[in-house]
Amino acid sequence: MPLLQLAFWIFVAGAAGGGVLLALALMGRRPPAWSGPAHGLVGAAALATLGLGLARADELFLLRQAGATAALVATLAAGLFVSRLHFPGREPLLMAIVHGSLAVLGLVLLYRIAF
Repeated sequence: MPLLQLAFWIFVAGAAGGGVLLALALMGRRPPAWSGPAHGLVGAAALATLGLGLARADELFLLRQAGATAALVATLAAGLFVSRLHFPGREPLLMAIVHGSLAVLGLVLLYRIAF
């Protein structure tokens, strides 16, 4: 399996976990303590795989789009992490929704490149 396809499937797994985290937050339930860091580690693994795959890819325009989207999603992920440190009792739902929406956009762009 090419690296870009592997990155896509890792991102899909991370997106599914993020969707579960958001659903739990919207229902007012606290997710397990390990689930947030696990979601972040899956995202980091997917970004690393994407970086390796993008280094070998050909389509420059789509690569720039996917790279820019990945950078935005990673920046928002860092923002979510920092906001959780500063406001441990509050759920940053708006930032999580924006983070997830950009991640879905990134998945669409990555699908166009990988398959």
